[in-house]
Formats: sequence, structure tokens, C-alpha cells
Amino acid sequence: MFSYTAKAARRNSRGDKDAFASCGDRPNPCKRFASVGRRPREMGVAMTYCCGILVREGLVMIADTRTNAGLDNISTFRKLQLFEDPGRHVMMLASSGNLSVSQGAVNLLVEGLEDPASGRIERLEDAQTMLQAAHLVGRAVRRSLALVGDVAETSVSFDVAMLFGGQIGGAPPRLFMIYTAGNAIECTPDTPYLQIGEHKYGKPILDRAITYETDIYDALKIGLISMDSTIRSNLSVGLPIDIALLRREIRGGDAHRRQRRLFPRFAPTLVQGFARGAYRHSAAALRPRVQMSESRATPLLGVDDASRARAVEILRTGGLVAFPTETVYGLGADATSPRAVARIYAAKGRPSFNPLIAHVADLSAARREARLGARALRLAEAFWPGPLTLVAPAALEGSVCELARAGLASVALRIPAHPAALALLRAFGGPLAAPSANVSGHVSPVTAAHVAEDLAGRVDLILDGGRARAGLESTIVSFLGDTPALLRPGAIAREEIEAVLGTRLGEARGDVVAPGMTSAHYAPRARLRLDAQWLEPGEAGLDFGGALGDDGLVLDLSPGGDLIEAAANLFAYLRELDAHGAARVAVAPIPAHGLGEAIRDRLRRAAS
Repeated sequence: MFSYTAKAARRNSRGDKDAFASCGDRPNPCKRFASVGRRPREMGVAMTYCCGILVREGLVMIADTRTNAGLDNISTFRKLQLFEDPGRHVMMLASSGNLSVSQGAVNLLVEGLEDPASGRIERLEDAQTMLQAAHLVGRAVRRSLALVGDVAETSVSFDVAMLFGGQIGGAPPRLFMIYTAGNAIECTPDTPYLQIGEHKYGKPILDRAITYETDIYDALKIGLISMDSTIRSNLSVGLPIDIALLRREIRGGDAHRRQRRLFPRFAPTLVQGFARGAYRHSAAALRPRVQMSESRATPLLGVDDASRARAVEILRTGGLVAFPTETVYGLGADATSPRAVARIYAAKGRPSFNPLIAHVADLSAARREARLGARALRLAEAFWPGPLTLVAPAALEGSVCELARAGLASVALRIPAHPAALALLRAFGGPLAAPSANVSGHVSPVTAAHVAEDLAGRVDLILDGGRARAGLESTIVSFLGDTPALLRPGAIAREEIEAVLGTRLGEARGDVVAPGMTSAHYAPRARLRLDAQWLEPGEAGLDFGGALGDDGLVLDLSPGGDLIEAAANLFAYLRELDAHGAARVAVAPIPAHGLGEAIRDRLRRAAS
């Protein structure tokens, strides 16, 4: 719907002159005074618009990029910057006013300011609280303004105003407005937003619609509607716009005490796309280019009993938990739930549905999921718990879902040796599908910080159990043929396995039956016609979003157009159409983005 870019820590700022100005920490060179009420038109400066919205679920900041930098003739400049350190802090800064002063302040914040008393260089990352960070921003503004010199006789405004918000560690997000003098006011739940610029059109929307309890995505929508109203009413406020969203997980409590769950550490990530279709009102006005970044507070906890209980709660409700194993960190989900497993593919960005390794707590659990012969049991007794994955025929009574098995009649199983992983599996009481906890194509993670760098905001919880001991994926051995075959080399050497078996391992051939191999496919008996716009006579239908209608035998992967739901239903619906005896199946068009790419890949293979 939109195209945009999102980059962190872009050291740009804003050149508009706005009303929220003050005189600095010395005699005001422009002989003016701080006045939130004075309008930009009264001062003869360019219009700007940005706002910060602080709600219980997090913080939203929105800024336009139109500027009037005078002789420099710069018409567009990014003014919303992110300062972030995964697991420690996220800070957002929207600047307005004189371009040289505001950009100078941003550069000082990046390089650090010398404390006159101690001579120590202070940086934003050194701040222990957001209030300390806000004071440092105020000092940077004053220092930058001091570099301008005496401009008392000029007609140029050197005023600036900044919105500064974010979160440090487990403290709640906070939001400040900082003036040229370096003084600041803080946003409170009573009036949960701060705004710079035009008041007549955009601000009344915020006044009437925003409360501290507003859903964070509704707050984003309202902010964008406010921006759109201002853009339509003032030619000096314009596209593109920048958006930053900091979301934190909250557990509700007593309404009077306003209890909430805050997490000791979190890590941000930049994501593409508007969350939940965040802006639909007057969408054409924003289509040319929108920049958006989202920083979600993904909890990063230890491996104690309380953290494990929280992880089990998340897993049982279909969530994703990254946890340590002795090989690499795994991205865990309930292996019996197609929808939960579909979230793994979405989080990793996998283009195809490869089989996933199901982790179990003990040998008896493994034998419930797979038919393990004598040679497979010999390896299990020698190397389990440990970095060995066995691929064997799935048991008829097994619970690992088809999506985790990629529609195959085999299953990949492992018992991890890491005590935290074993404790989690025992507490959960079932198999966990858990590929490596990284974006597909990236290096496998061996620390919780590595996981956060890739998947913060995409997973519900990260358990930090220290550095993975092996740092290498498990060795995978298949028992699907007459001879055991090495499907993937790993942390256990071929020679060790062959010594236990008393025979040489064969080599992988043919279709994929485990991770790390070329994708295999499930081929239904019916012939598939892809990207069908209608049903031909005698065809059954595999629909998406109601495109094919409901005449005849039609199964809709997701009536609401949800790609995660569609992925969860894919294998089951193909089998159901086979069970009905359909000879030909028309498949509705599936979007090619997100999980749609993986669904289309699987359907192409099924149709071949």
C-alpha cells in the first residue's frame, strides 16, 4: 500500500522555524522570548508539524519533512532520528526550527558533550533515565545555539524545538518537549501527547480522540489523520513523513494503581509495512513515500522458574519464544499448532516451508512422535540429549503438525542437552518446533543478543541462557531408507556416528526431509491451476479472501486474507480436497509478500 524506507540513527534534522522557541542560556540573540502560544505566522517562519503520543502500550512519534532552510535552499530534510542500542534503550528525537542549530545539536548528541565541571564526555547512551537524557538534549541545543554567535541585528530566527521520547531499560517510556533554552516539559497521562506546529487543524483531532488508554495502533491512525488534516490545510507542511513506534508489552492491573508489566531489557527492530494497515484514511495523500520504523519492547529474561512459567504461558497461547540450546538459540513454537508454526515462518522470513526440527523432552516423547528402529535408538542412546537430529517415519499417533513436517510423512526430532531447554520442554509438556532463532539467511545466533538483533519485535519472549556451547547446528541423520544417511553435518562428527552404528553413513539424495536441504514438496493427487480468477466446470477451489466465491467445493485458506491463517491451513486443505476426490483444483491468487511468498512456493511445487 505504501513504499518507504526506514533507517536508524540517521543524523539529519529539520530546518523549519516554529513557535516553540526560547532565548537560550545567554541573552537572547534574537531578542525574543519563549512562547508556546505564539504562532509561526506571527514570527514570519515556515510551518512544520510533528507530534508525539504517549499511551499505556507505548509511544508513537510522527513528523513531516518539509523545510525552509533559507539560503541553503533545502526543501526536504529528515527530522526524526532514532538512537538505539539493542537490549538497552530506544530514543526518538524530532527536531524543528533553525536547521543549522537543530542539526548541530543532533551532531553533538552523536559525538558527545563535554561536562564543564568534570571534563567527561557525556553521550545519550550514558544516561540512566530519560530525564537525564532530556537534560543532555537541552544542553546540546544550548551549545549549538552558542556557536551561532551574536546575531541580534539579523532577521533570522535561530529558535528550535524538539520532541524527545523513548525508553531506557525496564523504565516506562517517557516523552518531553525541549525548548531553545534547554528547558523541557514532560507529557503526562492527563494530556498524553505533545505537538509542534500548526494548531488549527491537526491538534483538535488529537484533543478529541487521544487518551492514555487509547490502543497504540489507534493512536498511530489518529496521529496520521491529524497529519493528513494539516497537510491538506497547509502547503508548507508536506510529504514524506516519518513514523516511529515504540511498543511495550503490558500486563494490566488495578485501574487506580495502573500496574503494568515492564521488562528489564528490550531490543528494537526496524520493520517494513504499516502495522495492522495502520493508515487507511485519505491513503492517497501519503502514498508517495512514507518512512516508518517500529521498535517493539521484546522482553529478554533469564532462565529462572518465573521466566520459564512466562515462556510456557506464551507457547500455550500460540506465541514464539527464543530459548538457548547447546547448539544455537532456537525459535520455539507449539509443534502441534499449525498457526503457531506459521508464525515461525513469518518471523524468520522464510521463502518456503522446509521441515522443522521438533524438540522433545525425552526418548519416550520421541517414540510417540516417530517410528524409531534399532539403529536410530542406538544413536539416541549414545547422543541424546545432545546435538543430534534423527529423521524417521512419523508415528500414526504423533502430534507434530503437518506444517512443521512440511507435509511429509517423516518427522525430525531432537532432545537438546541445554538444561534451560530441557526444563522448558518438560514444563511445556509437548514438542516444540524450533529452528535457529535468526532471520532466514543470516548467521545462526549463539547469544540472546544475536537473537535480539534479528528478531526483536517479531517474537514474544527471549530467554537468555548465556552463550551456546556448540555454536553449530545439530547433525541430522535420516533413517528413511535402507541405509542411514547424513543429511546435514553438524556438532557431532560423521566418524562418531559411524563408530556407534558400525557402518558408514550414506549421502543425502532426493527430496528434502530436514532443515538445511533443498525444499521438497507435498504433491496432491489433484491437478492445481494457480492464480485462478474463477472456477471452471468440474473444478474444486482453494480460495483466499473469498476471491472464488462459494459455489461448489471451495475451501478458503483465509476468508479474511490473513496469510498466517492461510499458511496454517494449507496442507490440511490440500489433503481435504484430495479426500473429496477432486481431480482439478483452481487456486486463487495469493499475495507474493510475507508468508504469501512461501505459500506460493509450496503451491508451485505441488502443481509441478
